[in-house]
Amino acid sequence: INEMDFIVTEKIHGAHFSLQIDRYLNVTTAKRCSLLEENSNFHGQENIRLKYENSLKSIFSDLNNKCDNRVMYVQI
Repeated sequence: INEMDFIVTEKIHGAHFSLQIDRYLNVTTAKRCSLLEENSNFHGQENIRLKYENSLKSIFSDLNNKCDNRVMYVQI
């Protein structure tokens, strides 16, 4: 941890819902203990994924140019 940059944010909602993006720019949704299936309806995750997907890709690409970042987790 001493040799890498990281960003910490405060969780603002209690649903334990997260968006995850990998180095190939694949965006997936997850709950506290597992990834969500595309057809599940956990807090309307598909609508949230679609709303934020392009922004996540842009942020991730920018961060990846500045540090050796491989996965980004965003909780809503």
